[in-house]
Parts: sequence; structure tokens; C-alpha cells
Amino acid sequence: MKSWFSIADMRRELGARARGDLLVTIGNFDGVHRGHRFLLQRVKEKAQENGWFSLVVTFREHPDGFLRQGTPLLLTTVEERSAVFSELGLDGCLILDFNRELASMAPEEFLSMVKGWGAQGFIVGYDFRFGAGAAGGTGEVLAFCRRHGLLGEVIPPVKVGGEIVSSSRIRELLLAGELAKANQMLDRPYMITGRVVHGAHRGRLLGFPTANLELPANRLLPGSGVYLVRVFFAGQTCFGLANIGMRPTFSGAKPEPNGRLGPEVRPEPEGRQPTTEIYLLDITADLYGKTMTVEFLAFIREERRFPSAAALVAQMKKDEETARRLLRHSLFPKQTLSG
Repeated sequence: MKSWFSIADMRRELGARARGDLLVTIGNFDGVHRGHRFLLQRVKEKAQENGWFSLVVTFREHPDGFLRQGTPLLLTTVEERSAVFSELGLDGCLILDFNRELASMAPEEFLSMVKGWGAQGFIVGYDFRFGAGAAGGTGEVLAFCRRHGLLGEVIPPVKVGGEIVSSSRIRELLLAGELAKANQMLDRPYMITGRVVHGAHRGRLLGFPTANLELPANRLLPGSGVYLVRVFFAGQTCFGLANIGMRPTFSGAKPEPNGRLGPEVRPEPEGRQPTTEIYLLDITADLYGKTMTVEFLAFIREERRFPSAAALVAQMKKDEETARRLLRHSLFPKQTLSG
């Protein structure tokens, strides 16, 4: 799949290859969930049926960051989304910066611009909105296609357990710790990728050495708690435990009576951010500086404060036992973002 970051570059290259007939879909496609993949497969099928070039138009950053107060935390990076488009067999991807020029276009003006690229049709999702003030919707797309003799289709919502699959609903489920439901909507385990950095080295002192992940600031973390995870790094695959949260046992507050932290284990400073710590099962490796991808397979328990480091260690041993039991009795097939 070919990717472009400007309209001019795309048109120049497609013109040189005599690939002027496009079937276009447009959206953010964050998470590339079940509903997105259903739409993208339809785009691929109709493009192949007509001998057209299947083009996905997406945005480097979420448009809400430009249009509204605040940007939603993202389920996927634009690089991850592009990789899925390629794996699904789409021909091309145009990645645009959502700027003031795009945001101010009237719906008719925007569709006319895309038609000018050589679009022979549009396939969009049921909730597609576009144009200044989000004034355009699926009705405007279909009406435009009828007027200009283009193919026009609107893909209906996909449901899981009676609920419509959407990126916003998946974010809500992940933040609430409802991992199983979120993974069903994604049709794969939720995953994050980050670089292993030095932390407080507290896990090693407690007998549970962990890898601390540094993540992009706009990446969504599942709700605080302990999870069974599958980890990919340096060509290796293994299972482990992930702890996401504020490490309340080591907060600045003093532990309960008889709850000594130990001379080497220092309290956490105030004003800290949630952390992502990974404890690997049955493997020891020097991970510092390495890139690690983590799939969230199952939720084990909520994060809570323990009266002492010893009590925390006892619970961590129970968490490991739970993880190993899940692995013995569950099947977790390896999956990519495209399923």
C-alpha cells in the first residue's frame, strides 16, 4: 500500500501511474475496530469489482482536537492505522493534517474537491460527519453521488452484544476496566507500544522486576488495575502482568501501623502520572531502551493501596497465580491489529 502526506504528491504519483479512478472512504478510524474493518473490506471489494484504486483518507491527529476543547485519547497511532489498511489490502492511504482550511470547507466544496482527485465513488460509515461545523452527513454524501453519477454507499453500524461498535464506546469500556467487552468490539486484544525506560527499580527490590513503559501522551491507557498481557519485544513473545495506575502503596502518605515499607523502598513523589509497569513471566532480559508492544488479554483486579510492601508482594504472588491459571485454561491466539 502506498501512503501520502499531501494531496499534491498523491495526485502526481497516481497521475503518473494512470490510476485516476478512485473509490474513497474518509474517517479517523481510531482503533480500526470491527465496524471499521467491515467498511474497509467493502471498499476493497467494490474497488476490485470496478477496477478502481481504493483510497483511505485519514488524519494525523483526531479532528476533535481542532474542532472542540480537548482531544480524545487515541486507541491507535496513525502508523498503526496505516499498517492495518495495508494488511487489509487497501491500495492507498492519504494522511492529512486537519487544519483550518479543511475545517472551514462547506460539505459540497469538500466533496467536490475529492471528486476532482478522480473519485468515482464514496463509501462512508453511518455516523460520518464532515464540512464546516460538521454540517454534512451521509445524506449529503448520497445526494452528491446521485447528482454526479457516482457510486455512493453508507455502511450500517456493527453491533456486539446489542451495542453499536464505536471508538468512543471502546474508550469508555477500557477506562472502566471492562477489557473483555472492549476486546470483543475491537475483535482483538487492545494493545499499546512504548519504549522501556528506567523507573524507581522498586519492583526488583520486591522480587518482581518490572519494565516501565514510556508512551505517547495522547495514547489511551486502560483503567487502573492489574492485567494479564502478552508482550512482544526484540523478536520474542512472552506473557506477563501489567500494572497500570498510581502505585498507591508508595504514595506520599504514611502506611498504616506496622506497615513498614522497608529502608530501600522510598515513597512516590506527589504530582506523578499513571505508570505502566510490565512483569514478565518465565523470562529475564535486559529491556532498557527496547520497544515493547503489550496486548491486554484479561483484567485481573483493581489497583488498591496495601498497608505494607510485604502485603503488596503477597498479593502480587496471588496475581501471578491467577495469570498462570488463566493461561492454562484459556486460549489467547496471536493477533495483529487487522485480526
